[in-house]
Amino acid sequence: VGTYVVAPATVPHGSTFTSYVAPAAASVPKLQDSGTFLGDVTVNSASVFTAIVPIPAGMTYVSSKLIGGDSRTAGVATLTYCTAASSVCNAKTTGNFTWTTYPYLKETLPTGSVPGGGTITMPSVAVTLQATGASGTVANTSLTEFLLTTSTSLATVTFDGYPTSGSADTTPPKAPPAVLASTTITP
Repeated sequence: VGTYVVAPATVPHGSTFTSYVAPAAASVPKLQDSGTFLGDVTVNSASVFTAIVPIPAGMTYVSSKLIGGDSRTAGVATLTYCTAASSVCNAKTTGNFTWTTYPYLKETLPTGSVPGGGTITMPSVAVTLQATGASGTVANTSLTEFLLTTSTSLATVTFDGYPTSGSADTTPPKAPPAVLASTTITP
């Protein structure tokens, strides 16, 4: 999942700033090779695109908003600031998902779908934070969970991904999430 973050490298303690989380455009395949036994599987559609980005340690959430998107996502995608589990704030925080901590932002496409062979661009997120951690704190921004549902000619399956390392031929082991941006708090 390509996600890019623009954030300042340093911020003074107590200051507020805005960083931007920009998902890359993604393609939904029309055919997916399932191996020699079944051959190609037709991908009918993909839906419920969801990304989870925890608020970095040392930062306090001030506000956020969605910017842009494509014709399928602009005005439809939602952004939720989550401080505790609820029916909407339902990211996983145990097992392979322990990198997800509260508070976090959840961006999702709750309705609509992308046909097989189509593309999707989720809106960018502008998040305003306040640097409340101690001077020297390095606040890392990471994507810790990605979810989508795919309808195929064989079945409808849900992919609920977490940061991994290892082989795609087995259940990959949990790994620290990639740091998309780091901001150091200065005096």
